[in-house]
Amino acid sequence: MSNEPATPNGPAPAAPTAGGAPRQAPLSRQEVDARLVISMLCITALIGFNATTIRLLVQGMSPIMGLTLRGLMGLVPLTLYGWWRRERVRFRGWPALHLFISSLFFAAEFILMYVGARFTTAGRIAIFINTAPFFTALGAHYLLRGDRLHLWKVLGLLLAFCGVVVLFSEDLFVQRAGLWRGDLLVIGGAISWAALTLYIKRFLSVDHSGFQALYPQIVISTAVFYLFSLLLEPDPFFAFGWDSVGLLAFQAIFLVNVTYLVFIGLLRHYPASAVISFTLLSPFWGVASGILFLGEGLSVLLVLGFAMVTGGLYLVNRPRPSRPA
Repeated sequence: MSNEPATPNGPAPAAPTAGGAPRQAPLSRQEVDARLVISMLCITALIGFNATTIRLLVQGMSPIMGLTLRGLMGLVPLTLYGWWRRERVRFRGWPALHLFISSLFFAAEFILMYVGARFTTAGRIAIFINTAPFFTALGAHYLLRGDRLHLWKVLGLLLAFCGVVVLFSEDLFVQRAGLWRGDLLVIGGAISWAALTLYIKRFLSVDHSGFQALYPQIVISTAVFYLFSLLLEPDPFFAFGWDSVGLLAFQAIFLVNVTYLVFIGLLRHYPASAVISFTLLSPFWGVASGILFLGEGLSVLLVLGFAMVTGGLYLVNRPRPSRPA
């Protein structure tokens, strides 16, 4: 069975290279358009709302075991989707190695972030995990064709990141011993997230559909999550109930299936640095969902930070002036 059919706007196939070297297709779109903006607004809204579901879920079970169950439940609709699409999931040689490595990046991102959450504050997690667009942009400059750094992109990333810092400025200056350990682990999670994005774009986006890139990640990372839960969480189900099942079902359907599949699909057609820059909106959706569902208050910092992020995203993705021939 073959991969997704090629579209007129999709990446053109490249000739194979010896030794499993990456095959990169020309970028089909160098600039953002309405499809990318609307898709990433929906994705970041789901990710931001998921932050609220995590805060509710960890009241009944340990976080890494929650990741394990989320993966197991997410595999059910994902498998049905692949069966309906008649997707091929058997891989050998270099494709299998690339999929395995991307799965390890996927697992490392969440394990580092969740373990780091034990040693730092929620606000600092939101700040440091959103350093991922910087690492992605830097890596894309050297590793991906047509995704170069320039002055406006750097200034836009800095402005958008400062907006996230403004939103969580109160947590940033909390004085408590040992926070740096959690901060470093969360930064490690951000680096893993950036590495996963670059790896998918460079090695998997040409020859693999979104399902083929995601399915092995969920299978392998779920097994890794279970092993780490056994090592780090002696009592994972301390207050597990039907509300926990509902929260896991939401994560399994909308996060594991919808969000990840759409995100990988966007990486097939847009520059990696442009796609991941929109994830800086996720903390604001998380705060907004806390206001709507948890009764948290609206602050001036939220409005100011959101304005800075949207301005930064415009600078990152603004059309570059054409040069004379």
